[in-house]
Amino acid sequence: MTMFGYLMHLDFEYQRQTNAPKSWSVLGDIVV
Repeated sequence: MTMFGYLMHLDFEYQRQTNAPKSWSVLGDIVV
């Protein structure tokens, strides 16, 4: 996993807990 992918994963976990917009999460899923 790339560093970018790792950051996207952390962002996804954060958004899942806060119900934030999923734009970064979707991008992270594509990258990873």
